[in-house]
Amino acid sequence: MQINSPIIGRDAELEVLTEAVKRVRAGRSHVVFLEGFAGVGKTRLLRYGLQDCRAWREISIILDQQHTRDDGYVLQRIVDLFGVASESLSIPELTVEAQRLAAAMRTPTVLTIANAHWLDDASAEGLLRLSAAIHESPVLLILSAQPTTRSSVSRLASFARSNLHGSYLLLEPYGPSEAKELLAEKLNTPIGSSVVQRVLKETAGYPLLISAVAEYLSRTPLGQRSLPEAFCAMYAGAEWQRMRRAVREILRQVDQSTAHALELVATAQAPLSRVQLEQAAGHPVDLAELLETGLVVWDGTRLGYTPRNRVVAQALTAFLSSQGLVRIHRELLKVVAPYESLFHRTEIVRLMPEEDEVESLTAERARAGCDALRRGEIGEALDHFLARARLRCNEAAVADLLTAAVPRGQLIALAEFELQIRNLPDGPLRAAGLAFLALGKNDYDSCVMHLEAVGAVDRRTPGALLFAEAVAEAGRSLGLRGDHQRLATAPQVVLEMLQDWQAHLQDIGAQTAVPSAAHEDYVTVGQLAGLHARIRLWEILENREPEGMCAAVGRITELLEGLQGLPGTELAQAELRVGRASRNRQSGRADLAYADLSRVDALPPEHGIARYADLQRALVLHAAGYWEEALQVMEHAASRGLLGREDSSILTLYAAFASLLQQRGLGDRIAALIDEIALVKVAHGAIVSSASDWARVCKADWAQDQEEALRLLARMCDSSGSRWELGLEPILLYARAAHYSGAGTVISQLRQRIERGEVPTDPEMSALLTAWLCAYEHWSMQEPLRAWSAFTEVLDTTATLPGIRPGQPDGGGFRVLRGYAALDRAMLLSYHPEMLGEYLDTAVNELEWALVLYRSIGASHAAELTEVQLKSLARRREPDRPGEREGSATVHEAPPSAVSISAGESPRADTGPVLWELSKRERQVAMRIAAGETNKEIARGLGVSVRTVDYHVSNVLTKLGLGSRRQVRQIIRSAAPGMVA
Repeated sequence: MQINSPIIGRDAELEVLTEAVKRVRAGRSHVVFLEGFAGVGKTRLLRYGLQDCRAWREISIILDQQHTRDDGYVLQRIVDLFGVASESLSIPELTVEAQRLAAAMRTPTVLTIANAHWLDDASAEGLLRLSAAIHESPVLLILSAQPTTRSSVSRLASFARSNLHGSYLLLEPYGPSEAKELLAEKLNTPIGSSVVQRVLKETAGYPLLISAVAEYLSRTPLGQRSLPEAFCAMYAGAEWQRMRRAVREILRQVDQSTAHALELVATAQAPLSRVQLEQAAGHPVDLAELLETGLVVWDGTRLGYTPRNRVVAQALTAFLSSQGLVRIHRELLKVVAPYESLFHRTEIVRLMPEEDEVESLTAERARAGCDALRRGEIGEALDHFLARARLRCNEAAVADLLTAAVPRGQLIALAEFELQIRNLPDGPLRAAGLAFLALGKNDYDSCVMHLEAVGAVDRRTPGALLFAEAVAEAGRSLGLRGDHQRLATAPQVVLEMLQDWQAHLQDIGAQTAVPSAAHEDYVTVGQLAGLHARIRLWEILENREPEGMCAAVGRITELLEGLQGLPGTELAQAELRVGRASRNRQSGRADLAYADLSRVDALPPEHGIARYADLQRALVLHAAGYWEEALQVMEHAASRGLLGREDSSILTLYAAFASLLQQRGLGDRIAALIDEIALVKVAHGAIVSSASDWARVCKADWAQDQEEALRLLARMCDSSGSRWELGLEPILLYARAAHYSGAGTVISQLRQRIERGEVPTDPEMSALLTAWLCAYEHWSMQEPLRAWSAFTEVLDTTATLPGIRPGQPDGGGFRVLRGYAALDRAMLLSYHPEMLGEYLDTAVNELEWALVLYRSIGASHAAELTEVQLKSLARRREPDRPGEREGSATVHEAPPSAVSISAGESPRADTGPVLWELSKRERQVAMRIAAGETNKEIARGLGVSVRTVDYHVSNVLTKLGLGSRRQVRQIIRSAAPGMVA
């Protein structure tokens, strides 16, 4: 069977197989011994590596464990397949007959023995002799095996390794680069290093398991994907069962004492020394045989024996019964360090619960978790509280679990306790638990329902603080979706409760208070103030009225100042800074936004606000022209989403990723991603919908389909204000699309909105936007000098904007937009050549700056448009030649570029291929020009505006290096005779 794509990461192995095939094709034999654990890709490698041998004779023998006891089985099969009766032949006779038949071959033959680790000893010896005897026969012997301790099979491997007529291939699991490439084959979203590392940890790099994870994620809709869930599906799948069977096969080859040692090593939490291993087992251990299994390695750093990888460890313990696991844990308790004993004691009680032990261990785990919380070790605390809840999940256990899981963003950890949470008595704790469960599933309706169902909350009620945390988290999640004012009463209930609590602490003159007897965690004044500020933050950001959006920065700053110097408010301050950064970025203060975002790098990676911070950082870097860095941030953020949950921030970031790649000319690569986002955008709120439309706008802009871009941008102008979430670029692209589509009224209306303060931008950016829009209006009214003056104001303003970093080049945080302004001003000259004498050099200098920028960041589409205009203007620096153009230039024709055809010249011989440098719409326009249609007739025929046709005609003339429509007709009629009437 032919495989469509090359094998990832196996180039060297494929080269060895290719050389082996060449030897056999030349009439010489070759032996390939291919060794690797199940799931490492042996079968796929052989199928791809031998695909050129489809015309050869093929003999395949597949072995299983029973064949180890069937002496001479493989030799019998070989003889039988050549049509010779083997029943009456002895083992030596079978060996001789197999050698004779192989030596007599003249047609290239592939003899494949799968699962060669199950070869019987007689067949292994016979194959060894056969391999040494048939050097001049066109036979390719392939032995595919898993690691084995059997000496007869090992001799075959040694022969292949050391003989000139043999090759030994050891397939190891994938490393990070190969794993990332395999994941990228199935997933359209960016893949960060933390996702790759987590996948490698869980799959041990086995391609079979990595493919299973990738397949599950590719089948799951965006917004619902989760790596932990993908791993659960992997462990329930056929691929994992195959890996388990492979481990069982190895266990069957070793004696009982070695199998026992393997179980101890797999269950231990740290490497075991020889002394520890033998003390726990109660008998001597054959370390040579232990290592020969391939399942255990020596850890030279920690000086002990440990499983080869996580997959092997889990497969080894999967065969143990509950009683068997308890026995192993008790044996390990005799030799492990005290800090490890807690794990083993917990596992013993979990598997065989006894009331007294359960009570004692839950209390011990609770104390350890609270101690970890006080030290700030939230991850360690979460581990303790999870273990406690698995022993006994009561009200106190749920409260402690939520206390540790929420700051870490580990809402998925609550899923296994959903039934216990639902069975809690009605009250703030139950409502908080159910709300967090709903958020973990992106079920915002259920989250709101549970929180709104709670009336007044007394600070002394168990779970009151967690309820406040749930309201803050829900407010943030809903705000990031654009679902504003969904929480009606819950925020006010919580704010009143927090004020009461703060007043209580002031009355007693304390900085801390015990909130309830359910658990031992302490609440500080800082925690209360931080919660209060976080809830207020999202109330402020809910305001989508331009005036409220502009005032948001000042109000958030006041909240931040109120938290200064209060311990325990670090996470709240980070969330406030990210919120302030989002408003500064949207209003045009990219420098202030980046300054805030640079101070929140220490956020817990799984926390929702960390994902939102990454989104804001990526958008700032994109606008500032740091595209490589923006892509790195996007990969990092996408990893946070898969490791935790794909919320609205992550889906918006996916759309931004698609937009960036589209602007780089990689539209084919992300077309499927844009479609995936469009399928789920409605379910994830207005902001994701706008981001999805923005990705399609970039696609339309690339295709120079200004009407489609204008339609999509108009749809983004909804009541939620979600268009502003993406910043200034959509506003300006909206104006550009309107200008080049001939929709001048849109520009006028937008300018008036800005002047009335209805667009939430910084005053300096409002002036810049107004100048840009005025330039388009003057252009449309055939006032080129005033348009030039307005564009010059835009360029001068952007040149003085502060950079996001010290010493940043011209354009500050909006270098990409400054390049668009330079391009627009050059286009103005192309439409009004009478201005060239005075302004040509200025326009060329700005275009050269823009071209350098666009090339440096990989903006291929913008670079192409800039280069076209630059060539056109550069040509105008040369003296005009007589007869160079047909008549005088009009506003519908671009000036000629470096290569022109005069009215009397013949078209160039290579003009045909040049037509395909045009876009699809430009080719349509060119064909209609050749047919003699006017711009109005072309507009009517294509269903677009005359101004859009003007734009395409200009591009056609410039790209083909022509100066008139008649020369276009010459080109088309010469290149495509018969296609034009």
